Amino acid sequence: MAIDTAAAVVDVLHAGEIPLVIGGDCTVTMGVVAGFHDAGQPCALLYFDGGPDLYTPGRTEYGNLDAMGLAHMLSVAGSDAQLTSIWGDAPLLRSDEVVVYGDVIPEDPQDLENIVATQLQLQRVPATRIHQGVAVAARAALTAIEQAGPRFLVHFDVDVLAHMHMPLANMPNPDREPWGLTVEEVIDSLRIFAASDRFAGIVLTEVNPGNAPDQEVLVRYVKMITSGLDRARAAS
Repeated sequence: MAIDTAAAVVDVLHAGEIPLVIGGDCTVTMGVVAGFHDAGQPCALLYFDGGPDLYTPGRTEYGNLDAMGLAHMLSVAGSDAQLTSIWGDAPLLRSDEVVVYGDVIPEDPQDLENIVATQLQLQRVPATRIHQGVAVAARAALTAIEQAGPRFLVHFDVDVLAHMHMPLANMPNPDREPWGLTVEEVIDSLRIFAASDRFAGIVLTEVNPGNAPDQEVLVRYVKMITSGLDRARAAS
């Protein structure tokens, strides 16, 4: 699936368009980043997600790869070679080409993802910082990601939202502190990112319609994304 996605992204980029990729779990982003490479347009990655997805096989009690996407793009030790090699031998990304935004991983020195993020020196703008002031936090993330590469792709996982606000995530974050983002915080953040001249595309992941209590939740999701990508409103 990642290889097929990469080929589709190449076609979009060669047509001079901005890709909107609708997943799928978080591993679809591996194919999107590979597609940018294949098109000769490598990009940095703004990982807008409730978790940084830094697990590797054998280092978590559950085996779902959607918690391992970024780890494989960075070729973290213990990653599956079939996934780290979808774009040659080199990692798809270096750690200095990634900014993690909106995560709710605990500031616990024993937390595995916290340990890996620290080892990799990943730049993070966690949910707690966004709650203190979304505009300041989003602009700090934008500055960092614009310095990370000539253009950037946004990976957006619906689990960055507090589950109480939009119960759609395949792997929802816990309904306890640190809380995920509100719909308004997501919209305000996306507007700032999408308004950048270096914004190169977006991947939407992890929406599970089976979790929706009614159709209106899906409508709200679409409205949230389209409002967040409204460059005209962001510029004003």
